[in-house]
Amino acid sequence: MDAASEHDFDRECVAVLKSGAGRVAVDLAGLSYISSAGVGALLRLSGLFRDRNGEVLLCGAKGVVKSVLEITRVSSLFRMCDSVDAALGELGLTPGIA
Repeated sequence: MDAASEHDFDRECVAVLKSGAGRVAVDLAGLSYISSAGVGALLRLSGLFRDRNGEVLLCGAKGVVKSVLEITRVSSLFRMCDSVDAALGELGLTPGIA
């Protein structure tokens, strides 16, 4: 995620907030790169949910993305999960059931 894609991410996040979701798991497994703009987008998302007493979990981070989140200590601001299923479990939801 970089400056070119962060705007789409922000739009999706606003839509999720407007839907009334109080907690969300963001699947990072498909990312091979995250820039400072992407990190900023995650932090903004966290702030929006926190302002509404909600929570954002990050899941599936690996490789360079995981390293960036750890080096910047952003990972300490989120609950980090290895997979979407693990994140759903952390949220008390059953994987595979909508």
